[in-house]
Amino acid sequence: MSKVKRRIIDAAIELYNLHGVRKITTRHIAANLSISAGNLHYHFKHTEDIVKTIFNDLAGEYADLLHALEHQYEFNMTLLADFILVSFRIINRYRFIFLHFVEITIWIPDIKILYHDLAVKREKQVLNFLKRMSAQGSFRNDLSEHDWSIIVQQIYVISDFWLSSNEINKQLKGIEAEKSYMDVMLSVFKPYII
Repeated sequence: MSKVKRRIIDAAIELYNLHGVRKITTRHIAANLSISAGNLHYHFKHTEDIVKTIFNDLAGEYADLLHALEHQYEFNMTLLADFILVSFRIINRYRFIFLHFVEITIWIPDIKILYHDLAVKREKQVLNFLKRMSAQGSFRNDLSEHDWSIIVQQIYVISDFWLSSNEINKQLKGIEAEKSYMDVMLSVFKPYII
């Protein structure tokens, strides 16, 4: 990605996180960067193209995180806590997507399709990780396939929608938000860790 495109994406993320994706136009982004709207449109024809690029960046960061997790051969609580913390930081960096996810997928159906495909892949990766933990004796091994499926679903529901819940109910920021997210996510794992 060119430097100008990267600057546009970074500015868009910042503005979308502050004001919401539907309130920020390409003109706002261009003005924030002190470039012409024409220059921005040379790189991104439509706002949807910016949002899709940002979503792909988010997906790439998650893919990197899960790839690193797949290559861990020994489970421990520090590894799990680090994984959850990095996951939270990714979510927080792209928080407008998580806060407005349903609206975005209605507006840009391609993102709904991408999300579904990524969710299927991510769920398999996390399930494989949990089963490796079980094989190592760190996680219960008496779970049915249905139980495994429900645990993974809980992880993704919390991961993808915790931020919306926090925004409505607690409005925690910074370290307080990190701690709350960590506590909620770890509570999913605790009943199964040996």
